[in-house]
Amino acid sequence: MLPPPAPPSSLPRRRRVLVIGAGFAGAHLAIDLAARGGLDVTLVDRKPYFEVVFANARALVEPAVCERSVIGVEELKPHGTFVCGEVVSLTDREAALADGRKLPFDYAAVCTGSAQALWKGDARGVGERREELRAQHAALRAAPAVVVVGGGPLGVELAGEILTDLPGKPVVVVHSGPRLLQDLPCRAGALARGWLEAHGCKVLLNDRVAAAAEPPGAAKGGEHGGGGIGQDGDGKSGGGGGARALRTERGEELPAGALLLWAVGARPATGFAAPALGGAVGEDGLIKVSGTLQVEGHPHIFALGDACSIPESKLAFLATGHAGVAARNIAALAAADAAADGGGGGGGAGAPQLAEWRPGMGLPRLMLVTVGRSWGITAIGSVAVGGWLASRVKSIAGFVEKTRRAVCAAP
Repeated sequence: MLPPPAPPSSLPRRRRVLVIGAGFAGAHLAIDLAARGGLDVTLVDRKPYFEVVFANARALVEPAVCERSVIGVEELKPHGTFVCGEVVSLTDREAALADGRKLPFDYAAVCTGSAQALWKGDARGVGERREELRAQHAALRAAPAVVVVGGGPLGVELAGEILTDLPGKPVVVVHSGPRLLQDLPCRAGALARGWLEAHGCKVLLNDRVAAAAEPPGAAKGGEHGGGGIGQDGDGKSGGGGGARALRTERGEELPAGALLLWAVGARPATGFAAPALGGAVGEDGLIKVSGTLQVEGHPHIFALGDACSIPESKLAFLATGHAGVAARNIAALAAADAAADGGGGGGGAGAPQLAEWRPGMGLPRLMLVTVGRSWGITAIGSVAVGGWLASRVKSIAGFVEKTRRAVCAAP
């Protein structure tokens, strides 16, 4: 005769994993963990959709792109339970939402990306978000001129898209640094400036748009990842006739009524976690992590993607790599917990061996900056070359479809 089943209290408890943020790192992490089984996975985000954010520069000139780049969470592969809400505070064992709900966890991962990433609007649904992107395209077409604020990769790509798709529209790039693409090899900036100026763009270096024109809360400094549509000098949403001329801090006059495209000021969206994590959150907002992606002093909390301090470029494919390492480590820790409960789920005794992330996947730093549809800059380590390679490898349509195959149940 078979022995009677063990009472439920003797079974190992399923560990609860909370993934905060449904961007590249968060979505891939939740999908990976859910596929492993044996865990209660919860994915939380204030918006019920996943967005291929690096396609937004193209969507500005070709709005049909957003039909594929904005993806409802219901289209994702199994990812556990989705909760639509904004996390406003965090402890070592619980997250609190703006509406008062509490989400307890055994393990958590902060995957909240960067604030002000290119037009991450407040849309609360897929249709509303797509309409936002279409409205931005309409504003661009109606504007008499465009001022791109910031000469990092995003600013250069924006200018290239507009010059290619809307030839004849005046475009000015204003950059606070001494050269474009200043975090890449010197030649990269020279190549970018040469292409832009050859296509009619005016480039202003070591200068800023006057503070009066900045959108509320605009951050100065960083040139990567931030952005948005700003206003002209009269506080209108760009493109209005009769607006007074804008000026830079050095007195350069900018086109009246120009649409301002802000490509500066990105900052990790980690403020909600700072009180609980204390010194693990740096002044730059980055969360300090070990090679295992565990937060310093908080081994049950992980930080991935733009939110973490790993010294590497903040790129989608690297954030996806973080998700793979974090998933393996969370699963290993949860299995060890189960073994300690007496359920035998973790195999041998002792602390599990955790995987470590190698910054940049252990490769020389790589950056691809597309400038227009058929040209771009490839930077590897200290070398930069211009030509067709970057645009071929970084095909926006190709990347969107590749992403859909990775995260969607039915691409």
